[in-house]
Amino acid sequence: FGAAQFRTQNGPFYIEPELQLGKLLNPHAYAPQTGMRTSGTISLGKANMTQLWARYYNHPHTGVSVSFSSLGNPRSMGYEVSLLPYVQFNPIKSLKQPFFFKLAFGASYFTRHYDERTNPENKAIGSPVTWAFQWFAYQSLFVNQQANIKIGVGWSHASTGHSSLPNFGYNSFSMSVAAQIFTRQNGPVYGLPLAPMEKDRESGRFFLQLRNGFGFHQLGGTGPADDKSVKPVYTTAFSGGMIIDRFVKVRFGVAYRYYQHYHDYIRLMEYEKYVDRPVSNSSNVYVFLGSEFLLGHVGLDVELGVNAFKP
Repeated sequence: FGAAQFRTQNGPFYIEPELQLGKLLNPHAYAPQTGMRTSGTISLGKANMTQLWARYYNHPHTGVSVSFSSLGNPRSMGYEVSLLPYVQFNPIKSLKQPFFFKLAFGASYFTRHYDERTNPENKAIGSPVTWAFQWFAYQSLFVNQQANIKIGVGWSHASTGHSSLPNFGYNSFSMSVAAQIFTRQNGPVYGLPLAPMEKDRESGRFFLQLRNGFGFHQLGGTGPADDKSVKPVYTTAFSGGMIIDRFVKVRFGVAYRYYQHYHDYIRLMEYEKYVDRPVSNSSNVYVFLGSEFLLGHVGLDVELGVNAFKP
C-alpha cells in the first residue's frame, strides 16, 4: 500500500492495523462470566492538511475502521464485527510526539444475541445489529513521514438504543497498540506551527434553529409481557446560539419529546396518577447546551441536557 505513492490535495492516505486487549464489563448482576476481550482492527484513513477546516482543527484524520472482536465468552456473547467511521484530533499543536483523541460511531453485528429459548443468558443485546461507539486516546511513540507507532486506551459501547429489548448493552475498556503506515515519503509532519488564519466574517453571528425528530423504541420494565411492539417517539427542539470562527456553532435551547408507548401504557393500565392527563404524562421537556463542529461536509454534533419535566 505504501509503495503506491499517490497524492491528493487533502493529504496522505494511510492504512492502520491495530490490536486491542481489554475487559467487557458485566451489563447486569446475572450476566455470564467473560474473559479477555480481543479485537483486531484495520483502518483506512487520511490526514486532512490543506482545507481551512482542517487547519482550524490542527489537521485531523478521518477514515473508516473494520474490526473483529472476541468478547471473552463465544458460547453466550459470540463475536462482534464493527464498521466505524471516525475522526481523530491532535489537540496540542506543538508536540513532536503527538497525542490524539479518536471518536468513532457506526454499527456492529453480533453472531450471538438474546433469544428466550436458545440464548437466555445474554440479556445485553436484543438484536444482531446495533449502534456502536468508541472513544480512544493515543500517545505516539515513534513518528516519521512513513509511520506513526502509538499506544492507547479507550472505551467501546454497543447497544440498540432501546429500539429492541433487552438492551443492557456492551461496555468495555481496552488498551491498544497501532501503527499508521503512510504513503511513502508523504506522511504528515507533526509539531509544526500552523499558518495564521484570517478572521472570518461569519464569526460572532447569531442564529435560531428549529429541529423536528422522529424515532422509535420498545417498552421495557413492567410493561405487558406480550407487548413487544416498537412505537414512535417525536421530538421538537428550539434553540439559539452563535457561530464561532466559522467552524463551531454553540447553542442553548429547550426540547419537547412525546412517547407513544407511554401514552398507550397509561391508558391500558388506567393508572390513577397519570390517566387524567395521558398526553402530558407521556411527555418530556428538557433544556440543553449543544455545539456543532463542521468537518468539511460533515457536522459533529454534541449535546448535553437536563430534564425539566418527565413524569
